[in-house]
Amino acid sequence: MRIEVTEQFVIISNADGVKPGIYFYDHALNEIEFFPRFSLKEAPYNLEVHQDPDFGLLQVFIAGTNTLTIIEMVKNKAGENRFNLVNEAFIAAEEQPFASDQTYVAKSADYLVIK
Repeated sequence: MRIEVTEQFVIISNADGVKPGIYFYDHALNEIEFFPRFSLKEAPYNLEVHQDPDFGLLQVFIAGTNTLTIIEMVKNKAGENRFNLVNEAFIAAEEQPFASDQTYVAKSADYLVIK
Protein backbone atom coordinates (compact mmCIF):
# COMPACT_ATOMS: atom_id res chain seq x y z
CA MET A 1 0.00 0.00 0.00
CA ARG A 2 1.22 3.48 -0.87
CA ILE A 3 -0.34 6.80 0.16
CA GLU A 4 -0.01 10.30 -1.32
CA VAL A 5 -1.78 13.37 0.06
CA THR A 6 -2.57 16.32 -2.21
CA GLU A 7 -4.44 19.59 -1.71
CA GLN A 8 -7.72 17.83 -2.57
CA PHE A 9 -7.21 14.11 -2.15
CA VAL A 10 -5.77 11.25 -0.19
CA ILE A 11 -4.64 8.77 -2.85
CA ILE A 12 -4.09 5.15 -1.87
CA SER A 13 -2.74 2.32 -3.98
CA ASN A 14 -3.77 -1.19 -2.98
CA ALA A 15 -1.98 -3.96 -4.88
CA ASP A 16 -2.78 -7.10 -2.92
CA GLY A 17 -6.08 -6.57 -1.12
CA VAL A 18 -9.57 -7.84 -1.85
CA LYS A 19 -10.23 -4.99 -4.30
CA PRO A 20 -6.85 -3.92 -5.77
CA GLY A 21 -6.75 -0.48 -7.32
CA ILE A 22 -6.13 3.22 -6.91
CA TYR A 23 -8.48 5.00 -4.52
CA PHE A 24 -9.11 8.76 -4.35
CA TYR A 25 -10.58 10.00 -1.07
CA ASP A 26 -11.35 13.51 0.12
CA HIS A 27 -9.66 14.63 3.33
CA ALA A 28 -12.64 13.35 5.37
CA LEU A 29 -11.88 9.90 3.82
CA ASN A 30 -15.02 9.74 1.68
CA GLU A 31 -14.30 7.75 -1.47
CA ILE A 32 -14.40 10.03 -4.53
CA GLU A 33 -13.09 7.79 -7.31
CA PHE A 34 -11.78 4.24 -7.75
CA PHE A 35 -9.70 2.77 -10.56
CA PRO A 36 -9.44 -1.04 -10.45
CA ARG A 37 -6.03 -2.60 -11.08
CA PHE A 38 -4.85 -6.17 -11.32
CA SER A 39 -3.52 -7.80 -8.19
CA LEU A 40 0.22 -7.79 -7.48
CA LYS A 41 1.03 -10.44 -4.92
CA GLU A 42 4.47 -9.22 -3.81
CA ALA A 43 5.04 -5.69 -5.11
CA PRO A 44 3.19 -2.42 -4.46
CA TYR A 45 1.88 0.12 -6.92
CA ASN A 46 4.28 3.01 -6.38
CA LEU A 47 2.80 6.50 -6.73
CA GLU A 48 4.14 9.86 -7.84
CA VAL A 49 1.94 12.96 -7.98
CA HIS A 50 2.25 16.20 -9.95
CA GLN A 51 -0.10 19.09 -9.14
CA ASP A 52 -0.65 22.33 -11.04
CA PRO A 53 -3.24 24.31 -9.08
CA ASP A 54 -3.15 27.20 -11.58
CA PHE A 55 -4.65 24.89 -14.22
CA GLY A 56 -6.66 22.72 -11.83
CA LEU A 57 -4.56 19.74 -12.92
CA LEU A 58 -3.49 16.66 -10.99
CA GLN A 59 -1.45 13.84 -12.53
CA VAL A 60 -0.92 10.56 -10.69
CA PHE A 61 1.73 8.21 -12.06
CA ILE A 62 1.22 4.59 -10.98
CA ALA A 63 4.19 2.27 -11.36
CA GLY A 64 3.30 -1.40 -11.28
CA THR A 65 5.56 -4.30 -12.15
CA ASN A 66 6.75 -3.53 -15.71
CA THR A 67 4.07 -0.85 -16.32
CA LEU A 68 3.30 2.82 -15.84
CA THR A 69 -0.31 4.04 -15.79
CA ILE A 70 -1.40 7.68 -15.55
CA ILE A 71 -4.54 9.13 -13.98
CA GLU A 72 -5.22 12.78 -14.77
CA MET A 73 -7.77 14.95 -13.03
CA VAL A 74 -8.85 18.36 -14.28
CA LYS A 75 -11.53 20.74 -13.08
CA ASN A 76 -14.07 21.88 -15.63
CA LYS A 77 -15.53 25.40 -15.71
CA ALA A 78 -18.26 24.34 -13.28
CA GLY A 79 -15.59 23.29 -10.77
CA GLU A 80 -16.32 19.56 -11.14
CA ASN A 81 -13.47 17.03 -11.15
CA ARG A 82 -13.03 15.00 -14.34
CA PHE A 83 -10.78 11.95 -14.28
CA ASN A 84 -9.01 10.33 -17.23
CA LEU A 85 -7.17 6.99 -17.11
CA VAL A 86 -4.23 6.36 -19.47
CA ASN A 87 -3.84 2.65 -18.87
CA GLU A 88 -0.35 1.20 -19.31
CA ALA A 89 1.14 4.30 -20.94
CA PHE A 90 4.49 2.54 -20.63
CA ILE A 91 5.22 -1.20 -20.66
CA ALA A 92 8.75 -2.51 -20.07
CA ALA A 93 10.25 -4.46 -22.97
CA GLU A 94 11.63 -7.17 -20.70
CA GLU A 95 9.90 -9.01 -17.88
CA GLN A 96 11.39 -8.44 -14.47
CA PRO A 97 12.70 -11.74 -13.14
CA PHE A 98 10.94 -11.70 -9.77
CA ALA A 99 7.33 -10.98 -8.77
CA SER A 100 8.61 -8.79 -5.95
CA ASP A 101 10.54 -6.49 -8.30
CA GLN A 102 9.21 -2.95 -8.34
CA THR A 103 9.07 -0.17 -10.88
CA TYR A 104 9.88 3.20 -9.33
CA VAL A 105 8.72 6.56 -10.59
CA ALA A 106 9.75 10.12 -9.70
CA LYS A 107 8.66 13.51 -11.06
CA SER A 108 10.45 16.84 -11.15
CA ALA A 109 9.31 20.06 -12.77
CA ASP A 110 10.70 18.97 -16.15
CA TYR A 111 11.23 15.20 -16.02
CA LEU A 112 9.50 11.94 -15.28
CA VAL A 113 12.00 9.27 -14.21
CA ILE A 114 11.16 5.56 -14.38
CA LYS A 115 13.46 2.97 -12.86
